[in-house]
Amino acid sequence: MIKRLCIFGVCCLVAADEGCDATLEDSSLKGPGACTKDGLEKISDPQEKAIAECFYECASGYDIKTGDGNTALAVPKTKTCTKDLSPPIVIACKTVPLNCAKPFAEFPNGCSGVMTLVENPLFQIYVAFYSYCAQELSGYKSVLDTSVVFDAKTVCSGTYNYNTQKGTCMGLAPGTVCDKAEGPPQPPAPAGMPAPFPLVGAGSGKCEASLMTNTMAGPPGCTKDNLEEIKDPQVKAITECFQECAAGYTLEWKVGPSWEAAVAVPKQQKCSKLPDIQCSEVVLLCSKPFGEFPNACAGTLPLSQVSFYVAFYSYGKEVDGKVTTILDTRVVASKDEVCSGMYSVNSGECMGLVAGDQSSQGVVAPPDPPADAVKNLPISKWPVPNVDPVTSSVTTTSSTKPGDTTEKPTETPSETTETPPETTETPHEPTEKPSESTKAPEPEKDTGSGHILLWFLAGVLVVAVCVAAFFYHRRGRLMEDERQLRGEVELNTSVNRF
Repeated sequence: MIKRLCIFGVCCLVAADEGCDATLEDSSLKGPGACTKDGLEKISDPQEKAIAECFYECASGYDIKTGDGNTALAVPKTKTCTKDLSPPIVIACKTVPLNCAKPFAEFPNGCSGVMTLVENPLFQIYVAFYSYCAQELSGYKSVLDTSVVFDAKTVCSGTYNYNTQKGTCMGLAPGTVCDKAEGPPQPPAPAGMPAPFPLVGAGSGKCEASLMTNTMAGPPGCTKDNLEEIKDPQVKAITECFQECAAGYTLEWKVGPSWEAAVAVPKQQKCSKLPDIQCSEVVLLCSKPFGEFPNACAGTLPLSQVSFYVAFYSYGKEVDGKVTTILDTRVVASKDEVCSGMYSVNSGECMGLVAGDQSSQGVVAPPDPPADAVKNLPISKWPVPNVDPVTSSVTTTSSTKPGDTTEKPTETPSETTETPPETTETPHEPTEKPSESTKAPEPEKDTGSGHILLWFLAGVLVVAVCVAAFFYHRRGRLMEDERQLRGEVELNTSVNRF
């Protein structure tokens, strides 16, 4: 950035320092152990706890400045951290030199460095900053995120609020265009880092989805209408709890070492009849990166001592003669209970589906969920929805786009009702077959057998005539021979008389 500098009436153009003020959002990171302030309280070693607390004070805010080439500096706003121990601990919040994947002014970007809190014994924390365009429920937003690696098991994540009044900061500026989800490059890995920096938000998406009907389809444990058939009150209460939890989810990519990891957070937090039981989030593993289509993601929903195995499928099929995108689900409650249902994407984007846009380039079958997505699946294989054309018979639902009144077809629950614990779905056979009397007569096929039979009879007749003629002729000759013999006898008799 170029600015005008005037001294004693003499003005010139000079290069302004580029950078931004960054403040940790919610004053906390996310992750295991020392990542959160609640986790800090569980650290038993007083000195280790004090050092981790000092890191939080140092990392609460930075002045991130440009350097030469692909380098930058993260200068903590807090200068020193003092902890009243015996002996007291005084830690200087040192500047963190950063190496970036791109020149500092480019967007998106990723920069990383090492914060040294204690020299002896050496205590280092590995820090990364990411600037990128994230897809939120309400649209797209440019963000400044961070990842922190304490050790191999403690990898944290967080977000900074930034102010770019001084200039650009890793490409972030007041005029930064953010109109599509675009993840940052991986920052350079500092030497000696015990665990890699996690992947961060590459177009992975986030969406809100709700069940299209008031209940799932399947055995009594799947539908609200058949709950009375469940006699055990505890089982009935857990089943009702599951149905409440599964009514709607927020699905989003889960920050971690894999693009295929995601999470489904139920919209309802607690069960109405069992308030002590929370609707836990479902940690998902997907067949493809979470933002791709078609896709299949699966995980386990634990409720009290019961586990429900949940799978989500995004795919394209023909409904009422129109190819549309589908967000389907299959829930395995037991080896004899497989529930099914369909969700509408109300806002955001996930698994390649976009709210308000159900168009699909063609009929596309979903993949199978990963085999290692859950443990102890009661059936041998996940039931996968078919892509056979269907005709809806339930009232239509409107588009989720504001102001868009175009009606979208809603499939009947019967399309998703199946009990295929072992095999995938197949089209239903007709329940009634036409009777024999109503079948249309089939045209006789000319195989040539009639002509062969005629020729055979003709041949037999000719042979019979020939045999008859032979015997008739033979009889005639015998009779002629007999007359000649009789004549000869009479002639001899006459001669002997004379």
